[in-house]
Amino acid sequence: MELSRLSAFHSYTIKWNRILSTESSLIKGLDIQSEKELNALHAIEKIGVIGRAQLKAIFLGRDNQRVKKMERYRQIKRHELIRNNEIIPIYTLGATGIEFLRCPSKKNEWFQLNEYMVLERLIFFQLYDKLKNIYSDLQITEVEPPFIGGIQAKGEKKHFNVLVVRENKEKIQKLLARSNPKKPIICVCEDLIYLESLNPYLKQNKIRVTTDKELRHKDFESMFYLWHQGGWVNENALLQEKNNNQTKAVDHQ
Repeated sequence: MELSRLSAFHSYTIKWNRILSTESSLIKGLDIQSEKELNALHAIEKIGVIGRAQLKAIFLGRDNQRVKKMERYRQIKRHELIRNNEIIPIYTLGATGIEFLRCPSKKNEWFQLNEYMVLERLIFFQLYDKLKNIYSDLQITEVEPPFIGGIQAKGEKKHFNVLVVRENKEKIQKLLARSNPKKPIICVCEDLIYLESLNPYLKQNKIRVTTDKELRHKDFESMFYLWHQGGWVNENALLQEKNNNQTKAVDHQ
């Protein structure tokens, strides 16, 4: 099996940078009026960390200068996730971003995140990026761990809580053994085989599953699996089978 770019089987290290006590006072009274920047800051506040490529592609219109500006004005703080000696720039809220959003508890909280927890959040934003091409009014909501975040669309008519499987099966199992979440779940895993120990718990919920590969390379209609007759079956294939059966039934009437 080919490893995904954010596979847990790569070698990772993180270089976190700390917000110093002097940074908050360097740019006082910053008024952030850009809707793009505000949306980015609110998303980072709720999820904790985002990749540079995702920050640009999802929120800033691929504008390198705007990223640099947000760094310069300390709206965001740059760190490094290192994968097999390759540097992946990642961002958390910076001093003035925290001050503007009035969330002092977020300051330096990223030191609590390990490499796998960062991967979960980067994959969350991959999913968000995919869904924003389907729904025009996506909102990110905060949820309790081990969920990474919630994705809400069409007012409150659609709401998914997102699980990402990355060295956290025990936490997910404890959650689902304790209760069945009321909100539908989207679960992203590296491969369906890694859900084997979780299947008895996952299948009891309203859930769609996708993999890293499907998330990156399949369109929205083809990327999900549903639990059906003892295994994960592609949702689009199930729908086609249902339509074919209905057509055959009509033909025989």
